[in-house]
Amino acid sequence: MVYEERDGVRQGLWKDYTARDQLVQAKIKIERCISSLDKHHPDAHEHILSETPDIINYTIFAERKINGE
Repeated sequence: MVYEERDGVRQGLWKDYTARDQLVQAKIKIERCISSLDKHHPDAHEHILSETPDIINYTIFAERKINGE
């Protein structure tokens, strides 16, 4: 479900980027989540929960690129 939703928004654009690009995007999102926690941001949990589906998708996109899909 998450993949279909995100892919619909991005219209398959992930296919134009390398596995490295996908992992860099995941890293950026992870760093933002960690920063929210470190700064004790009041909405940290909501922010993290909104980012984790994208983090998962970016890592799956990287796996697909590595596998030649």
